[in-house]
Amino acid sequence: MISIVVPAYNEEDVLPDFLEEIAKLTDKESNIELLVVNDGSQDKTPKILDDAKEKYPFLRVITHEVNKGLGAALATGFKNAKGDIIVTLDSDLTHPPLFIQELIKQKDVYDCCIASRYVRDGGMKDVPQHRIWLSIFANTIFSIFYAIPVKDITSGFKVYNAGMLRDMEIKSKSFQVQLEIMVNLAKQGATFKEVPLVLVNRTKGASKFSIRVIPKYLSTGMRLFLVRWF
Repeated sequence: MISIVVPAYNEEDVLPDFLEEIAKLTDKESNIELLVVNDGSQDKTPKILDDAKEKYPFLRVITHEVNKGLGAALATGFKNAKGDIIVTLDSDLTHPPLFIQELIKQKDVYDCCIASRYVRDGGMKDVPQHRIWLSIFANTIFSIFYAIPVKDITSGFKVYNAGMLRDMEIKSKSFQVQLEIMVNLAKQGATFKEVPLVLVNRTKGASKFSIRVIPKYLSTGMRLFLVRWF
């Protein structure tokens, strides 16, 4: 089974479209569950998900009563996923669900397959330039600092061998969770594959990314240095 783990926080504007796209995917890949972690949403996200359960039999929902952050939502999803393959992606449609088919082609060869913005033929469209350059700089530093042979470490669109995630202790609560997962996988000797993706900036709803996450990356980065090398 393939478990698609998707955190959702105040995504009422885009969730109906996202669920329709996942439904198209299940027409092609029947052995799929969609596990949405409603991370304390305060808009219509809970109602949309509740109403969708009858329409979409592949949908499961787990709710955090309060917002705990991306890292906590992913940790909840990993612990509750039933599949032997776990897919993570955003619910804002910047990650096209049908692209999952390209990623899972590699699942029998690699432990982690990444939809990568920074390999040949990958990229970003309609994303502010300062965010692009900040991301490129951070990913370059992370790849060198932690000796991870991946150009897009912080991509949130990945396919994993579920066995490598189930017992993983995740401490990060925010966006730096992507780095923490990759460091832990590298520590375990995981194999990686990057598949090019052109990410298009979201057209509905508001981004949850904030420049305030940078200090969290710095403190998390030092902790993960010890995890990686000691």
